[in-house]
Amino acid sequence: MDDDADEIVGEAAYRVTEAEFIAAYRAARIARNRLYDSWLAWLCLVALGHLLLIPGALLFFSFLVLAVGKGDVRWGVGWFAVVSAAAGSWLVDAWLYGSRRRYRKLLRAHPLAGLDVERTFTADRLHTHAENMDAATDWPLFARIVELRDGFLLEIQPLNTAWVP
Repeated sequence: MDDDADEIVGEAAYRVTEAEFIAAYRAARIARNRLYDSWLAWLCLVALGHLLLIPGALLFFSFLVLAVGKGDVRWGVGWFAVVSAAAGSWLVDAWLYGSRRRYRKLLRAHPLAGLDVERTFTADRLHTHAENMDAATDWPLFARIVELRDGFLLEIQPLNTAWVP
């Protein structure tokens, strides 16, 4: 560190666990789009996903039993049901039930996963230290700093952020 110890304004230390990673990921998304984790977004996701999935699956099985069984096949209805059920399945899995799996995959690829991170704030820059890296970022490089309920998000670019719980 180039700065003297008396110039240190603040410090933060934490381990990048799954919970911290998810909090940082959500914070970055909320900073870009306030509706990201709102009740309205979840309601639309749950309603739209399930409204596509359940009726699509029921329509497809009805198509199989009734139309194919009687020989009166209207393939347009069958394809509509398959596309509807597939779209609903993807929405529900990717954004609702499968989100933890997606977060874990992103965490495994993250260079700081499982490491202890120490951040030191000085008047000139933010110093970041972890087992595999040392970095110093001047404050003017940050486009904005967003305060959220679980911490602070220091944003350089839309998805290039530093999280401080």
